[in-house]
Amino acid sequence: MYNHMEMNCKLLLVALLLICFGFSGYAQSNSYPFPRTQPYIRPRPAMPDSVVRQIDRRASNFYFFSTIRKISEPSTISFPFLSLTHNVTGTQKKPFVLDADIQTPIAIGGKRFSIGNWMYTIHVIPRFKVRIFQDDPSVGDESIPVRTPSTIPGVAYYGALRKWWDDKEEKRGYSFENIFVGLYAFHHSNGQDGPELDTINIGQVNTYNGNFGEQVAFEFILGGKTSSDDIPKINSNRNAKKEADNSPGKQMFLKVYQRSELYWKVSYELHPRKASNQVFDSLSIYGRHRLNLNVGLSLMPRLWEFIGDGKTWWDVSNEANYERWRFTLNANYIMDGDYASGNTLNPEQVKQFDLSRRLNLWLTAYWVIGFSQHAALFTQVGYYGSDNYNIYFNQSLWNFKLGIAFGFFDQQELPDKR
Repeated sequence: MYNHMEMNCKLLLVALLLICFGFSGYAQSNSYPFPRTQPYIRPRPAMPDSVVRQIDRRASNFYFFSTIRKISEPSTISFPFLSLTHNVTGTQKKPFVLDADIQTPIAIGGKRFSIGNWMYTIHVIPRFKVRIFQDDPSVGDESIPVRTPSTIPGVAYYGALRKWWDDKEEKRGYSFENIFVGLYAFHHSNGQDGPELDTINIGQVNTYNGNFGEQVAFEFILGGKTSSDDIPKINSNRNAKKEADNSPGKQMFLKVYQRSELYWKVSYELHPRKASNQVFDSLSIYGRHRLNLNVGLSLMPRLWEFIGDGKTWWDVSNEANYERWRFTLNANYIMDGDYASGNTLNPEQVKQFDLSRRLNLWLTAYWVIGFSQHAALFTQVGYYGSDNYNIYFNQSLWNFKLGIAFGFFDQQELPDKR
């Protein structure tokens, strides 16, 4: 009898352990009548110091990798007649049927990518630009041509010492933190085999089918990323109104904080003479030394998600940051002292601080679609003293675009609690 009872107790104990083990994979949801007064805190279990140190190293490695991937420039596509130009020099173009700049990187890295205290990541960037033109009989177009597409494949290497990087973001207020360095090497060509200079319109660059190619160019990069102070929003009137409207199955996001992140990159871009087009280099009409600036601001409220049962609210996901808007400013300046432009028979020397011919400047706004990790709508306006579409570099123009963008936007994929 005793052995039988002992066996039953053991079986019961095993069953309880199996039940506990089976449910341990599910995060537990908590119920709050008034969620704004009950901030959710998940305690971290105590671990040995050696394990904690290794986890922290892995966390900072992954944070570095994911941050560099996130701040890479999104790809953009403008659909028919949503990319408009106004040429200051060169032939006026009709609105493009399609204007695409595809540059989303294949990011290599993660929590195990470090050598000692040096963290690193590699981006393989199979970049290309395509403009599909409307038919324009004045320049010989009869079949909606893809005019001289840009092929710009490249590889970028980014690295940082661990002490430069604050993965826990304990520092607050905009400051110089999360510094990184990088090297980007890329090829640039347009796949055309016609002469560089127009044989009909003497003195003009052959934008119809002229050969444009650079074997390799280099960009030396210094950058950083920082965060603003989190502004508390949990007790806002908007949250109170949401909380008061409870019904079975109703979903609610409470804004806990308003957060913003700022990142920047400055770089020197070198186009070596021996790897550049010899015809354009001999005329000094293509800039081989350039200074680049990229600044971005992301608005990413910290949200806490609930589902109501008509009486109380059940939290179904941990608090997390969700990027809603991103604004970027890009600038490119040609620094060559002997830079010239205009008619190739007698190129006009461009003064060192002539912004109209040396400066490219464009501003882009992205609105993340829903809670998509990779999709956004964008609008962009810019002035290009030297058009960055391969052999069109000798033209100056204004450009306005609307369309869809895809890249890496900060959206948390968190499993629902049970």
